[in-house]
Amino acid sequence: MITEASNSTIMRLDQRDVQLPNQVNAIDDLQTDSWELTYTVSDLDQVDRFTAETWYNTTQLQGNAQDSGKRRQIPLLDETEFLNDVDGWNASTGFNLGLDLG
Repeated sequence: MITEASNSTIMRLDQRDVQLPNQVNAIDDLQTDSWELTYTVSDLDQVDRFTAETWYNTTQLQGNAQDSGKRRQIPLLDETEFLNDVDGWNASTGFNLGLDLG
C-alpha cells in the first residue's frame, strides 16, 4: 500500500533595534522570510521511500555604528569620529531528492 505525506513550514522573523555586545554595528532592521516543503512517498515497487524537499529564504539587514547606545558602549567611536553603515540582502533556494532502498 502506497503512503504519501507532505509537510510545509513558513517562517517570518523581524528584529529591530538590536544591540550586539562587542560588535561595532547595531541592527536597525532585520527581516527574514522563508518556506520549506517536504513530500514523501513510501512503499513503492522499486524503492521503500522517496523524499523530495525544497526551500526558499530571503534575509535583509540594515544597521550602523551611529546608535547612541553603541556610542556609550564603545566611546572610541566618538573619539575617532567613526561612521559605518551596513545594508545587506541574501537569498537562497535549493532542493534535495532521496531514495531509500531495501
